[in-house]
Amino acid sequence: KPTLPKPEETPKELRPLIHDLTNILGIIRTKAEEYQLNIEEGIYKSKSKEELTQIALEVMKVVIKSIDRASEITQSLSKVIKKKK
Repeated sequence: KPTLPKPEETPKELRPLIHDLTNILGIIRTKAEEYQLNIEEGIYKSKSKEELTQIALEVMKVVIKSIDRASEITQSLSKVIKKKK
């Protein structure tokens, strides 16, 4: 397992990408957690199958879009790291 540098040791050109990646992971977690809590708290009990499908679809759209963006960021990080070598 590679050791991670301390935040202050992170090269300045990587910081915005890392910040964006952290935000994206937060979006994914928030959406998934919100969906899970709503199920656990029974908020969706009165929803029809079609409504539940639509809600799940909206969550998945956000997750997929976020993962696509995270993938772009990791590619950018890779390019920056390769230039440093």
